Amino acid sequence: MSQSFSQNQARRNRQQRLWQKKWSLKTKAIVWALSISVLPVIVIGTATYFYGTNFVPMLVLLHSSL
Repeated sequence: MSQSFSQNQARRNRQQRLWQKKWSLKTKAIVWALSISVLPVIVIGTATYFYGTNFVPMLVLLHSSL
């Protein structure tokens, strides 16, 4: 039991080291910067789209009844 745990831990450590070596610091910084700058735009755009699609028909009905 102890041996399989240490083998699994060693495998996880190897995988983590490989992932850390795969991307340079510059690449990681670029990915973080893009995700931080693009994510709010996507969230706000999605919320605006869904709010707008529900709001416009309500305005049409409101104005047609006047």
